[in-house]
Amino acid sequence: MRIIADDHIHYVRDYFSSIADLELIPGRTMTADKVKDADVLFVRSITRVNHDLLKNSRVKFVGSVTTGTDHLDLPWLKKQGIAVFATKGFNAPPVADYVVGVVAAMQQRYGLLISQKKAAVIGVGRVGNLAAERLRLLGFDVTLCDPFRAAAEPAFHATALNNLQGMDLITVHVPLTYGGDHPTFQFLKDDFFERQHKDCVFINASRGAVVDTEVLLRAAKHTHLCLDVFEHEPLVNRALLTQASIATPHIAGYSVQSKLRGMDMLYREMIQLKLVPDAPAPLTMPEQTLTFAGENHTWAEVVLGV
Repeated sequence: MRIIADDHIHYVRDYFSSIADLELIPGRTMTADKVKDADVLFVRSITRVNHDLLKNSRVKFVGSVTTGTDHLDLPWLKKQGIAVFATKGFNAPPVADYVVGVVAAMQQRYGLLISQKKAAVIGVGRVGNLAAERLRLLGFDVTLCDPFRAAAEPAFHATALNNLQGMDLITVHVPLTYGGDHPTFQFLKDDFFERQHKDCVFINASRGAVVDTEVLLRAAKHTHLCLDVFEHEPLVNRALLTQASIATPHIAGYSVQSKLRGMDMLYREMIQLKLVPDAPAPLTMPEQTLTFAGENHTWAEVVLGV
């Protein structure tokens, strides 16, 4: 079996070099000519997987180390009989931890989110659920917004997007979608930000294009922007960067544990499909021991120390 994988996908050698003909290439340089001889393709969100890439290939399985699937032409892949698996939820714990880290930083740097405790979580899937749990542990009154879960689950208590107002913290965890009943492409508008409290903290660790850059630049006059993602990545609007209270380069889910978890999920899926022999995973989840000097530390100091 021949596997071609993005060379930024970690641990792929540990899992597959001994059981497949493995070639690693940069994800941004994947072309139809380079992947035509592959049986299996491993990608990240930067690689568009569609007719143009796979039309002349023998690829039968695409594994994407991502939570979102907006880079995959799922209808076309299904029509071609190409199996697809995205590692949904693999980075949920570190993204939720990122939200906690932002709260800690905003408390220490700006004295915010200490007594102001109204938070909204938009998109309550794997990541949003964990983020909401952590915010409740920090004493926030959490409002949930997820129209899909609200429609499917009678017991799910949600607030419509148009009714979200007076928030001190908003964190967004949605996929990027362009159609359907609730598309998320540029779905947060000026009026949404104007309805929130002054000095509201806005976290986006989902996809940059869910908010238009110009909308964010206007919101920055009264909102603290904490951005892990940007519209038009890998290009970053310099004016927006200077206006952000916190800016990180799409790394919220980029922990050692999530990288290993993603590869392990792909490996187990391939075992299920009988593409590789059923065998124990070659690696186990790493653990760390942390030591803090002294006894008088706030929770925020501990989190930022980690």
